[in-house]
Parts: sequence; C-alpha cells; structure tokens
Amino acid sequence: MVKKLFVEVFEKAVKETGKNSKNGLSVFLSEQITQDFGYSINKKTITRYYEKYIEGSEEIRSDPKLDLQHALAKYLGYKDYSDFVKNVDFIKDVDEVETEKEVTIFEKVGEKKNEKEEEIIKPKGTNFRKLIPFGGAFLCIALVVYFLIQPKNSGCMIWVEDHYEKTLCGENYNPRIIPLDNKLLKNCKKVALDTSMVFFKEGKPLYWYAKVNRQIEFFTCQNLHRNSKEKLTPISETIIRKYVYKE
Repeated sequence: MVKKLFVEVFEKAVKETGKNSKNGLSVFLSEQITQDFGYSINKKTITRYYEKYIEGSEEIRSDPKLDLQHALAKYLGYKDYSDFVKNVDFIKDVDEVETEKEVTIFEKVGEKKNEKEEEIIKPKGTNFRKLIPFGGAFLCIALVVYFLIQPKNSGCMIWVEDHYEKTLCGENYNPRIIPLDNKLLKNCKKVALDTSMVFFKEGKPLYWYAKVNRQIEFFTCQNLHRNSKEKLTPISETIIRKYVYKE
C-alpha cells in the first residue's frame, strides 16, 4: 500500500509540473510537502523513494516514516494515510464485487435455454408500451433537475493547495471563493522552478511570483495572489538567478 501511495504521488506531480525527470519531481515534491504540509523533507530522500518504489531498486530498504506517509496522503487530498488506505481498499473491494456479480450473471444466463433467455431479456410488447410514458416523464424530470443544479455547481472556484477547483458559490460570503474563470481554472497553478525549466519564450516570462512571509512562490499565471490579493509579478533574470540558480 505504501508503494501505491508513492506511485499516485509521483503521478500527480507529473501532471502538475509536466516533468518526467526524477530530479525535477523530487525537487517539486520536497518543496510542496515542506511548505504546504509542514513536513520537512529534502530532495535526496524523495529521490531514494522514487528509486525504490518507481524504479524498483532493491538497494534501498528503509521505509518512509508514518508522518511522511500522512503528509503524502494529504497531498493527494486525503485526511491522512489511514484515510488513503481505507478509500483505496473500498474502491478495490467494490471493483471485485462488481466483477464477481458480472461473472455470476453471465454464467447463469449461459445455463438458461434460449426460450427462457428471451423471456428474461425481452419484455413483452404490452408491458413495454406501458413503460414508455413513465420513462419519458422520468427523463424530463432528470433534465430539469440537471439544468437547475448545474449552474450552481460550476459558478465559482476556490484555491486548493496549488490550483483552483470548481465549487458551490454559496449564499454566505467567503473571500476564498471567486467567480469561475475557465482560463485560470485550467492554467493557473503554483509550481516549483528548477534549473531544467524554460523561463522565457520569445522574451516574455512564462511564470510570475509573489513574496509571502519572506518566502517566494511561483505561478503559471498572471493573477492576484490568493491571500494578499496583490498582483503577481512577472519573473526576471535577476529573480531566476537569485532564487532558482542560487547565485
């Protein structure tokens, strides 16, 4: 189960950063876990677990501490490692039960004679015609409910850890909830920069930054900072040299 935890963590990191290198992912996760979840871990430790659980190295025998497992589970959106295990086991059990049901049904159908199969699968004409009005009414009700609820569900968004997610607008004011912006929802994320990345394209910056509590944070969009509400500043060569190359 610990291996599955690390596999899902690295898969999420790949999606968020677009990186596939062991070093780049380790740097990103080290900063994320340390800054957002309060568990201090360095790049080398993350790299060792990558080699153990992703590359299958047998030279590394040490297991991650429980506090690290909790932090990684929170990064995936769970309360802690126990919540991760419980949900993963539940999904696995449901899949196994559904598969068993399908096999049982197919076996029973295979044992029936052709006449009985037709009786089970094909409803009689009279009964089928009686069901048509009820089916049409149910479909209409379902469509009305869908269009009434849908705008409320997709009308706002909220910042979650390092990206925006859709949420209910709600009746009470919440400064963290803002109107839905599909461009920000898709493209705005907090990222960790490293020396392997491209920072400018045709002279224009690809990232923006803000300083919060003497810490610098980088983003993939030009927007207001979620906490200070100040406009993010485009990166410069000076910022890259100081905070990425550590010159």
